Amino acid sequence: MRCYVQWTNQEAADWQEIDSAGWEALPTKPEPVGGEALDSDPGWVNAVCVQGVEFQGYDHYAIWHEGEACWVAVWNDDPNDWIPGTLHGQVWRFGEVKQDRRIGMRWNTDQERVFYSQQDFHSRQILVDAGQDVRPWSEFPVPPRVRVKHGIQVQSMLLFGQHDEARRGLSWHEGIPEGDPPVPFQPLHQSRTYLFNAPNVSDSDCTPAATINRKMDETGQTSQGLAGTNMMPEVDGLTHAFTTEAGDPNVADWPAASGGDSYDASFDVSAAGADVTFGLLTISGSAGRFHRVNSSCTTQENWSQGESAFSGTGVKVATNTSIDPSSGATGDRFQCLFAARNNATMGGNQSFTILTNSSSFGMGPWEALAGAPDGGWDSGPAMVPRAKRQAVAY
Repeated sequence: MRCYVQWTNQEAADWQEIDSAGWEALPTKPEPVGGEALDSDPGWVNAVCVQGVEFQGYDHYAIWHEGEACWVAVWNDDPNDWIPGTLHGQVWRFGEVKQDRRIGMRWNTDQERVFYSQQDFHSRQILVDAGQDVRPWSEFPVPPRVRVKHGIQVQSMLLFGQHDEARRGLSWHEGIPEGDPPVPFQPLHQSRTYLFNAPNVSDSDCTPAATINRKMDETGQTSQGLAGTNMMPEVDGLTHAFTTEAGDPNVADWPAASGGDSYDASFDVSAAGADVTFGLLTISGSAGRFHRVNSSCTTQENWSQGESAFSGTGVKVATNTSIDPSSGATGDRFQCLFAARNNATMGGNQSFTILTNSSSFGMGPWEALAGAPDGGWDSGPAMVPRAKRQAVAY
């Protein structure tokens, strides 16, 4: 599987593209003990990236290919940085990008993550509360030595920033193969679909305390784009809000979510830090939600997704199948408000980037308008060009 590594060098450089099966053959420098000088030779890892998921700020990195999947393990255990009780790491499985029946046979990722930590790691309980798979550090499967490469701290903030700037933005879409068009999707229920608008195209007049505030409407995006934010370690916040215009959906008594009729937010996460969790739910102190807001954007009612917090990249679908909204006014508006958190305690900022394409929309069980998108997913694959870091809106 295609992977990327950025080496920690005296002069920062972009990603080196590799195959996961060739990781062991790459240069390896000894584990740092302090006092090492950087040079121009590869061997110490600054970051790795698989399917748009970026790993950075770890003491050790391992990549291997098993079956049809790529596996990545990263962990922190340097006694100079981590006191007893705070050791932690994670293991990811990346399957090949494939067509996903749940989203109308569009291309999607197949990823799994397990987090391991000791009890005193600061983000452990936050990850547990967000529904993540968190296991005891004693169960962490340390990879064989031949697979392990080491990171090294960059003492100069200038050089650290240069490495960050040198890395171009990557997306999981680079793994989409050429091939036959997907099978057409049959909508599961009558619904009204509001497509997330691209950055710098249509800002919303609703401005909750989110980094990015955009419209969503039934006419579709005039262009697709990246709506991304970078998060510092141990920081949570409201990152994205997508809101309909006043009078849309033009229904005073919103339908109850039940059976196949649900309130949904589908969103294409093109890139994300490995330590970032996100969704329309409360993460730490930030409350992501589906919202019913009035014409002046004041919240009238809100509800959470039924799923645990998301991580990784690909098309994610947040749903609520139980809410029965109270009766309101015809001017009330539908809003999808996202929360996210960078659960790392060290290292650089980590991204959470939504690609505003035809896989990114809000949907509810109001009767669909004639000629408007119905049911959410159409039959075409979401194909995008390579994402560039400079294109991300911060």
